[in-house]
Amino acid sequence: MMDPDDEIAYKIIELYIKELTHEREKPQIGLDTLTDAYFMTLARIKRKKQELGLVDQSQYLKHEEADFAKDLEGDDIESVLFKDQEKTKFDF
Repeated sequence: MMDPDDEIAYKIIELYIKELTHEREKPQIGLDTLTDAYFMTLARIKRKKQELGLVDQSQYLKHEEADFAKDLEGDDIESVLFKDQEKTKFDF
């Protein structure tokens, strides 16, 4: 079975070739050109997926920060930092 990204790239190139032949033009496309087009398309798909992943992550982080801020409302920083530990006093 093909990797989904590979399959998408293949279908895009296949559609491109069909459009060229549908317009009754004689495509002068060599194997190198097709191979380059395939790998360029594949790289763009992977880069776009990565960009979308970064957007999703940043939205997730903003949501987490908002939740954390809600949890901290009314608490002082010392009680948050030492919530799970025994509070110690430093005498100077």
